[in-house]
Amino acid sequence: MVGATQIFRLVLEGQRSAIASQNIQENVRYFFEVMSKEVRMATKSNDECESLYDDQPIAENKVYNVTTVNGEESLYFKNQKGECVAYYVSSSDVLMIKRGENTASTTPDGLVVDNVEFQVEDDEIEASHDTQPRATILMEVSSERERMGYDKEMRMQSTISSRYYE
Repeated sequence: MVGATQIFRLVLEGQRSAIASQNIQENVRYFFEVMSKEVRMATKSNDECESLYDDQPIAENKVYNVTTVNGEESLYFKNQKGECVAYYVSSSDVLMIKRGENTASTTPDGLVVDNVEFQVEDDEIEASHDTQPRATILMEVSSERERMGYDKEMRMQSTISSRYYE
C-alpha cells in the first residue's frame, strides 16, 4: 500500500510539472508570436524613436536598437505604422511594451520574467546593407506557484528577421 501511494504521488508530481511547463511554453510562445509580427515589420528609425526615453540614448540609425532602461535592456524600433515601439522588463518582472505614451503588459498572469536579453545583428551606420537585420530575444521565465500550482523555470529564445530592405 505504501509503495502504491508513493508511485501515485510521483505520477501526480510529474503531471503537475508537465502541466506547468506546458503553460509556460504556451504563454511565452503566444508572446513571441505577437511580438514577432511587429518586430518583423520594423523599419529604420533614423533617430525618430529617441523620444521614448528620458535619458536620450544614442540612436544607431539601424532597424533595431538596444539600450538600458532602469538597469534592464530594452529593444526599440519604428514599426510599419511609423510608431516608436519599445519592449522591456518592468521593475515588477513583467515584460512591457511602450508605444509613444501608451504602455501595456505583454506578460500573462502567473508568469514572471526573471531576465530578458536582446541581441541585435545589423549593419553599421551608413554602411552598405549586406546583413539582414535580426533581433534575438532570450528570456528566462518562471511560474508563480500560487497561480500555476507548481514552480517551474524555463529559458526560451527566438530570433526574428526584419523584412526591411533598403
